[in-house]
Amino acid sequence: STQSTGGPDGNPLTVKRSLRSKGTVVFEYSIPSGGDYSLDVLLYDTSLLGTPFKLSGVESPKISQGSLLGTEHLGGFFGKPVTIPLNLKDDAGTALEIDLSSVEVLVTGPQGENFKGSIKPSGNKGQFIVFFEPTKPGDYTVVIYVYGRPVSNDPMKIIVVQPPALTPPTLTTNDLLVGSPISFNISLNDSELHPIVVNEHAFTLIIQGPSNKEYSGSITSKNVPGLYNVSFVPSEPGKYVVKVYLYGSLISEEVSVEVTPKATGDASKSTVGQVPSAKVNQPTAFFVNVKDKEGNPSV
Repeated sequence: STQSTGGPDGNPLTVKRSLRSKGTVVFEYSIPSGGDYSLDVLLYDTSLLGTPFKLSGVESPKISQGSLLGTEHLGGFFGKPVTIPLNLKDDAGTALEIDLSSVEVLVTGPQGENFKGSIKPSGNKGQFIVFFEPTKPGDYTVVIYVYGRPVSNDPMKIIVVQPPALTPPTLTTNDLLVGSPISFNISLNDSELHPIVVNEHAFTLIIQGPSNKEYSGSITSKNVPGLYNVSFVPSEPGKYVVKVYLYGSLISEEVSVEVTPKATGDASKSTVGQVPSAKVNQPTAFFVNVKDKEGNPSV
């Protein structure tokens, strides 16, 4: 038989017992609320060795909104650990401290193989890093259990690809002017020159402009597998440095461009110099004085 002391609300544990095999009895219990409980196992009114023992009730945690990257962001490279940032909060929205031994990370590989991942704290209360070593490129699913309950209703889908070979980007813009889109192409291929196709949201762009100001840009897939176009619009003249990351790793040589001011000429203020007569088959030139609307030299 069993005896238990009540938790914070005074209610004792509900315990069911069943016979598994000769000499083995299974006790199943549920904890009604958070707090500390004591459970004593008795055999003919005598406590068994090691009992009573303490049990702690922990409120079921939940994943806070936005605490996991969208499934299209989750992925990694074969040969490197895949990491998943995880924030845990309780039902009141408070960052949750947990015993890491209560966490189970179950991973299913591309061919249905099952293995376990790991978890470690990331430094702040309620923030953790889940990670596993992929066995081959392909699609993986990950389910994270805390105190026996999944933290997400749906398994997380992880895409693992071969590490891409770094290739020089190809600038596709001729005029590097303020206010005009600047774009370049990058090709993603593995070491055997097979194209790497991933969701566009898996990329991260870091664009550093003049005075260390950060700019936003976009990346889109082209009609050719493994070919992507990066673009942004500069708002001021100066040097811009663009870095492209895939699953948190730099996958292309950085692009550095020098942007010049856009021409501000005013036709009503500009004049054409004398146009000389031209001789047949001989180069001839004339000049234009371009000025802005204030009459200052432009271009």
